[in-house]
Amino acid sequence: MDGTDDGVVVRLCVTCAPESGPADLERLRDSIMRAGLPVPVRVAGQGCLGACGEPVALSLQGHGRATYLFSGVRPEEDLADIAATLRLYLDSPNGWIEDARGCGRLRFCLTGRVPALEV
Repeated sequence: MDGTDDGVVVRLCVTCAPESGPADLERLRDSIMRAGLPVPVRVAGQGCLGACGEPVALSLQGHGRATYLFSGVRPEEDLADIAATLRLYLDSPNGWIEDARGCGRLRFCLTGRVPALEV
């Protein structure tokens, strides 16, 4: 990265579990805030992310970084693993995580990873 980093966006599918979506979003925001990450992380609810076969879906995106899609995420149980994954994501060149062991259970939830656009 060039030293300027406007952060990342974590999107949590609110279609997968609409009854718990607002509470899950708030817990996720609190957990990420407490993690003390070095750049801003915005947490947003998102309509269907297309991983309906294994709800709940979650994505990570950032300018100049890879995009990740996870399915089968348990938002309340996976808070620490989501924060750990974000830390690896931020520490990896272009967000490309080579060794996902530090992601905990989330590494088994990976559905897709798309390299950053090179502009």
